[in-house]
Order: sequence, then structure tokens, then C-alpha cells
Amino acid sequence: MQRGTTSRFPSAVSQYPDVLGFISGDARLTVDSVQAALGVYPKRIAVGQSFELLILLQNICDHSITTKVVVQLPHRNPSGERLSLFAARDTLDISMATGEVGLLHVPVRPQLPTPVGQNYPLAVRIDAVRPRGSKLVRDPSGGRAPGVFNMSVHRLEILQHEVGFAANLGTPAPSANTMIATFDILPGQILQPTADSTPRYEILWDAKQLAQDQITYPEIEAKTRELVQGFTRAPLYEALQNETKSRFAEIGMALLPGEILAIAKIMTYTMEDGLDLEPGFNLVGSSWFQRLTLFRTDTDLLSNMDRLVSRLYTATIGDAARLGYTLLAQHLGQPSTSNIPMIKPNRVTKPLQNPLGLLEDQTNHIIEIHEALDRLVPIDLTHVYWPLVLAGALLHVNIRGPKENLWETLDELRTAWQSRNVTKLPNAITISNVMTDTLHNTEQILTRMRLSRS
Repeated sequence: MQRGTTSRFPSAVSQYPDVLGFISGDARLTVDSVQAALGVYPKRIAVGQSFELLILLQNICDHSITTKVVVQLPHRNPSGERLSLFAARDTLDISMATGEVGLLHVPVRPQLPTPVGQNYPLAVRIDAVRPRGSKLVRDPSGGRAPGVFNMSVHRLEILQHEVGFAANLGTPAPSANTMIATFDILPGQILQPTADSTPRYEILWDAKQLAQDQITYPEIEAKTRELVQGFTRAPLYEALQNETKSRFAEIGMALLPGEILAIAKIMTYTMEDGLDLEPGFNLVGSSWFQRLTLFRTDTDLLSNMDRLVSRLYTATIGDAARLGYTLLAQHLGQPSTSNIPMIKPNRVTKPLQNPLGLLEDQTNHIIEIHEALDRLVPIDLTHVYWPLVLAGALLHVNIRGPKENLWETLDELRTAWQSRNVTKLPNAITISNVMTDTLHNTEQILTRMRLSRS
């Protein structure tokens, strides 16, 4: 899960693989120029037995950086009993080259009088500052799987499936840029020679591997495209509706049925063939496709569309929003070579001057949607309608579920729109004009198609 903030996405599709996401299952905390995920291994230990804090670090910019890692160990349990945990160092500065990915090992040893207990929390704070003039070489929201990764299958299995990397911020988060993990203390005491408690940092991937990685990756890309071609609309459309409803509810935005359907339509179009049909887009360069490469061998996940959509959701909604802006630009009269028959505005008025904002404005708006869903913070109706619901409404006739009655869906969309007060929102006039045109023209299309209302 993406956490934290960055100022903007890279200007082009990143060629650097998302090694951290590949290991962590897409869990990440993003702090300016670095991403991190935290694991504890083993999670259950006895007094005297060391465990390791495992901190994945990934440089996402084109300069060398220094990442500061601060370990915060607990001193008391909830009952007030004293905990004694030894770590040789609690603050470390890690130098990382351009695009480097590494794993920091921090040994921790529980000592007497630490009592038996479960889910003792510890925290790790990450600090980094992007150097002036640097640019991102990775998309902060995640990217593709590595084509080359020099690690044994057995060790990779342990890191991916046994360590359980996460980027949990806690509720509430103890402080900014801080991840929380837990461990258990078992009964008994292990007396053993003192293990080496020195932290160590190992490089897992660096830019020297990039050339070979790019040679190998096309095979992964081809296999992932085959997976996508096996997706069918019915389960995809339904899973997107369910996930949209729950994700927006989590951030305090209870969507109405028509809004859920409209967002599911633009997202379904994004995951079907929309990115290959619309100018300026392509499937294999999209965030959701590249994130799918991380999970291409997880047969359990791939067999469950609801779980898969949940893992791909924030990447997909970012792609859908970018695509939505293009569809809205076409609707408002800007040139388009799209193969999809778009609904045209029926009023005779002058086109609004740059109603969609600059590209930078659109990018920032999309980042706000993405981060709100990942960090569980509220957003307003502008982020729901502009560009998601409006773009989905434009696709009303084109994206249809196997049992969907388009008249009923249109009525639900109209009911949702009429119940919302958008007059005080930014772009309120443009939003109202587009929705009014779309509802009117969609009704005309359905009438010409002679679709039954029942």
C-alpha cells in the first residue's frame, strides 16, 4: 500500500523496476526521494533470542541520497511493565546510489525482565530529502517487476511470504514518516553466545543491473499481457463496483449507486482496451499493468478477481483519471483520434477557456485522489466527479454489464447527480454543463437504440 507524499510523477514511464514492491507485495512508505517497507523476522522470540528489523529501502530519484533510519523500541507494555530491548544503534544514515534498492538489518535482543506478551509495537522513522535538481526515475505509486533479480528462490520466498513486509502507519500514526510493526515474546529464556548485534546494509539491486534488466523484462511483459487478455468483463466490472464502494466509504465519501457505476465504467474501460485505443496511452506503460507484473505468478491472487482488483485499485484509478481527462477534453471539443464514439455536447456555446487546467494541475489532482485513497484521508466531490464520474458517464453506453439495464443505470446516475450540491466546488459550471449534456444525450442514444426500459 502506498503511503506518504511526493510532488509529482515522473514525466515518462519509469525504466527502473519496482524491486521494493516486488518483495513487499506493493507495501511502501514514500518519503520524498526514498521508499521503505518494514518487516520483523522472526516475529515470535524468547528472551535472549535476537530478531531482526528488516527495512527495505528504495531510492526513486536520479541522484545519490542519504536515508536516515531511526529505530524506536518500546520501554513499557500497556500494563506498565518494563521492557528491555537491546539494539546496538538506533539511528543509522544509509548512503544510496541512484535507483539503488537495499535491505537494512537491525538486530534486536529482548532481555530480562521483558515479560511474555503479544503484539508489542515498535516504530521505524524514515527521513530523506531529494537533492536539488534531481528527477524521479520511478513512479512513486509503484512500477514493474524486475527482469533481473540476483537472489535465490528460497530467500526470495522467505522475504515475500514469511517476513510480511508492510508500511503500517498505526492508528493514529505516532509521527510523520513512521512505520509500525509488532513482535511477540514467548515463554522461556534462551541462553546462547552473544550474537553479532551490528546493523548491516546489503544492496539488493543497483543501476548496474538496469541494462540486463531491460533486456529480460519484455518476456515478463508478454506473459502479463496474456493474463490481461484472459480477464472477462463481468467479474471485473462487479469487482470494481464493490471495491469503489468500500474504498470511498473508508475515506468518508459514501458514493451513491450511480456514482459507483460510473467510476466502475471508466476503470473497466481502463483495464480492458481503453489505454490502447486512446491517443497518448498504452496498456503496458500503465501503472496498473506494471503493478500486475508484481503478482503475475501468484496463482491464488489471480484466481480471485475481488482480491486482485483490491491490490491493483489505486494504480488503476490513477490511470483511469488520466484517461478520464482525455475523454473530457474530447467531449469539450479538443482534437481526438479515439475509436470510441463519444457523446458530443448539444448546446451551442463557446468552448470554455482551458476548463481542464494545465497538465500539472491535472497531475496534482490525480495525486490527491491517489493519496486520499491510500492514506485514508477525506476528499471532496470535485475528486469524485472530476474526472472520474464525468468520464464514466461519457462511457455509459460503451461499458455495460451482462445484466445491466442501461435505462436503470442512467436513472441512478441522474438521481445521484440531482442529490449532490456542487455549486460551490471548483469547476462547478463545467461539471454541471458536462453532466447535463451527457445525461441528455445518453437518453437520446438509448432511445435511438430502442432499448427497452424493462
